[in-house]
Amino acid sequence: MTAKTITLRGTSVSGSASARKARTLGFGALILTLPAAPALSFPLIDSTYQNPVPTGSDLSSADQQDLAHHLQLLNGPLVAPPGGWAFQPRIDAQFLLTDNVYQVNSPRQWDFVSYFAPGFSLAGDLARLQVNFTFQPTLTIYANASSLNALTQNYSGIATATLVEDLLFVDMRAISSVGSIYGGLGGIGGVGSNAVANYTAANVSGLGNGYGLNTNNLVQYSSLSISPYMRRRLGDYGNVQLGLSAGLSYSEAIDGFVASPFPTGSGNTQQTYYSIEEYFHYDTGDALNRLQYSFDANLQQAQTNTGSGYYPTTTGLQNFGALNYGNNSYTLNNRVSYRINDTIQVFVTGGYQYINYNDQTFRPINGPTWSVGTTLTPGPDTSLTTSYGYNNGYYSFNMSGYYNATARTTINSSYYSSLGTQLQYLQNQLGLATGPTLVNGNNGGQLFVATNQFGPQSGVFRFDTFSIGVQTNLNRDIISANFSWSKATQQGVNSAPPSTGTSFNVQWIHALQEDLTLTTAAAYNTSNNSSQVTTFNPGNSHAIIASAALQYQLSPTLGASVRYSFFDRVSEVSTYSTYQNMLVLGISKTF
Repeated sequence: MTAKTITLRGTSVSGSASARKARTLGFGALILTLPAAPALSFPLIDSTYQNPVPTGSDLSSADQQDLAHHLQLLNGPLVAPPGGWAFQPRIDAQFLLTDNVYQVNSPRQWDFVSYFAPGFSLAGDLARLQVNFTFQPTLTIYANASSLNALTQNYSGIATATLVEDLLFVDMRAISSVGSIYGGLGGIGGVGSNAVANYTAANVSGLGNGYGLNTNNLVQYSSLSISPYMRRRLGDYGNVQLGLSAGLSYSEAIDGFVASPFPTGSGNTQQTYYSIEEYFHYDTGDALNRLQYSFDANLQQAQTNTGSGYYPTTTGLQNFGALNYGNNSYTLNNRVSYRINDTIQVFVTGGYQYINYNDQTFRPINGPTWSVGTTLTPGPDTSLTTSYGYNNGYYSFNMSGYYNATARTTINSSYYSSLGTQLQYLQNQLGLATGPTLVNGNNGGQLFVATNQFGPQSGVFRFDTFSIGVQTNLNRDIISANFSWSKATQQGVNSAPPSTGTSFNVQWIHALQEDLTLTTAAAYNTSNNSSQVTTFNPGNSHAIIASAALQYQLSPTLGASVRYSFFDRVSEVSTYSTYQNMLVLGISKTF
């Protein structure tokens, strides 16, 4: 049943279908001119345009009704009507019985836990303003282990305002949620994990992203940015864009009752990343037909502050105390592309790069960059871009693609390499987000893989990340599977081996009857954290997570659920090996 929403119709409209299509095609061309390199933190996906990733061919009327049934039953993302607003308040409550409340090897203790999560979703689609924002903090209360009581934050959103039509815009982005302090739960718990399966209701998968983790095992992550920019078409001479972006990202192990959504400036486990970025882009657009040229200049000044921590050396862990260091990077990039035919485009890039992290053993990068690659678009629902080159001081391969195999089945995949701190990676990935569920705007896939697979670490890393996901919608079923792999190699500390993590998860949602849904999920994660720069280090480990839930829609706005979940982590450090059984009763009310 569809949850009730409050809809306010505006007097302005967001444009005709043909105008929207033209804007989408124009932005698609702009995407192809962007450098084939790791994501910059400046927002590269403009939310004033529609999602550039196609969703497949049109379905028949009967099939559309089948899929609409799924969205109604599972309370999909809130969507505003053209020219208006949609507002939906809600409250979720869950009551958990667990046999290992502290999630330790021993002694095991049972407890009864209550979760209360009031919140709302807001969506707007006006001529000069597009908004998607969700806010839902979670209050956790333990019957016996009262020291674990906490109020954690969970919000996400993107907004774009048009200040001067066809000239001046402001982009705003934000995300905040909790993840595991040990890592190794990618795809199940962590930043943006609800986006993995877009149709999963919060009252089935679990409130927020904690997935049964207690307060001692949680880290609060947040990232916010605001980016005013100018974009102008220069007639037949191309397109130009000039912008400024200010970003703030932080992570902190929860210490006390309230997990702040903003940096507090205290605590040994807190890390904070501030950045200011100036950005210029020019491309020839359609002026040269098959041949295109673009130029990008990016200047970034950043500051990283951390609490006390450790880094590995040949003689053991070394305490480096609090770190405060600046980061400056300057990048110039030229790109020339040639469209051989409607299917094949080839490109080459060349430029110059300077990157330095002060007060680190990091050796500054100062020299030329280059890459060669191709974009294949064999059909309107398929795209694959690959490149190889020298960037960030090393050689790397990058790939991003999507394939809508049918109107019901989508596949996305990416492989990329980037350089920076953990929080810099978080901020960069937020710049690629699109849609109400914050998926990768280039291929519709996951965004925060490396953040979720590794615990909080201090230092500068090379992040190599691969992910692939598939989702199919049947008449009464939604089936999804995701695999991801990440490697974090610390730069400037030659004795530190890389940390690696993998995650594979599957989910099956089945409509037993009109108002009754069965959701099952399972995940297997491995992690090698032998070099993890943190006092919370389980070493090499693997984890199994399984869950089964029944959700019954009592009315269009009221749902109830019962869920059983099992979590088991086996670590080479025996004290970190633990397992837990959880029985959860939940209720969800929208207004």
